[in-house]
Amino acid sequence: MKKYVAAIAALGLASTLLTGCGSGTSQEPKADGYDLTVWVYSDMVQNEQGKLMDQWVDEFKTEHPEVKSITLVPKNDAELLSSLMAGVGLPDVFSASARDAKNYKRVIDLLDLSEVFADQEFSGGFYPEALDAVTVDDGVWAIPFISYIPVIFRNLTVLKEAGIDPAEGIPTYDRFLEQMAQVKKAGFDATHSWTEGGYFAPGAVMGSDAQNITVGVSDGKTTIKPEQLQRTFSTLSALEAQANSSLVYDADATMEAFKTNKLAYLLAGPWQEPGIQQSGVDYDFVLVPPYEKDGWTGGLQGWDFFYGVKSDDSARNELIAAYLKKLGSFESEKAWSINVGRSTLRQDVMNDPDVLAAGGMLELSSKGLTMGMRQMEFMHSSVFWPSAIVDPASRLGKGATSPEQASQQFVDAINDLYAEAGE
Repeated sequence: MKKYVAAIAALGLASTLLTGCGSGTSQEPKADGYDLTVWVYSDMVQNEQGKLMDQWVDEFKTEHPEVKSITLVPKNDAELLSSLMAGVGLPDVFSASARDAKNYKRVIDLLDLSEVFADQEFSGGFYPEALDAVTVDDGVWAIPFISYIPVIFRNLTVLKEAGIDPAEGIPTYDRFLEQMAQVKKAGFDATHSWTEGGYFAPGAVMGSDAQNITVGVSDGKTTIKPEQLQRTFSTLSALEAQANSSLVYDADATMEAFKTNKLAYLLAGPWQEPGIQQSGVDYDFVLVPPYEKDGWTGGLQGWDFFYGVKSDDSARNELIAAYLKKLGSFESEKAWSINVGRSTLRQDVMNDPDVLAAGGMLELSSKGLTMGMRQMEFMHSSVFWPSAIVDPASRLGKGATSPEQASQQFVDAINDLYAEAGE
């Protein structure tokens, strides 16, 4: 952490010196004030998220009287991505996945936030990996904000019928397989397919072995070795043997089976809890299991950032940077966690006693964020390499390939993605 903060402080100093050299771009603030536009995910204007966003808007306008208005424009994921990549009619600030961060930097003149992160009290609170992700090309290009990890929802009614004590949790994959066999013996479906439905479920298992997988790229090739993946694919094969393979991950029928006490274990994301809660099903949730008791819990961490769009008006840029700093502050991200119930990328927030005391998904996420795997090299790469696991996992689930073969196929597919991207 110290090296990142020191580097950012140096960047901030350099940026300040350059700004003072009289580049000719500085302008007087607009006499009639500024109207700022912020693109956000659709759910960020609803319920508790919307209340917080509106509160922060009102507070910022009070703190900065030169801001006349801040308009929050909701966009769904697809609309947000396509609008941003078009590169025209852009807002002042936008929220978007970290997965496309490098592409955003390529097509959008993002605002360099080095001066914001030169404040060590501000920057020192983020997870080091998040700080490293947004720091690239002699600048800092985003505010780390939301994080998420996969979790396993457990139907407590089914577990009771199967004679499984929920207090035991899922201490290891071996015990998880034993529990599922017990559920099947009681006449219920244990779980859905873990090899069909995309990268999420296979990736969750792979995350349990993250400390043994050398993620990276060298000379256009992945540094991951096939032998490092064999435990992942062996585990997927064993899970599939206990699954109802007709129930696909993230399908409506799978969710309905869980809600109606027909399915014991459901892999999902924290964002799916409200729908599960509203159904009235008796449930709880746990982390994806480790291989050894108290070992690494699985999961590919997904991240979302806030970005600023640079204008030719230095005063506007200063306001954009200040608004982003407010969004990324300890106070704001703590309020987000407690009121929305979602984890953030500030380590000081996720370790805060009030956040941990909230329990539930926050307490679980605080633990899981320290023992998983990032979905990709956010902002440093445009290659979403875990997506290459989809076809090998599917073939494995159908019995068309072995764990050893699937491991090699996965590595070959990752290399194809790097070759296509030219990285």
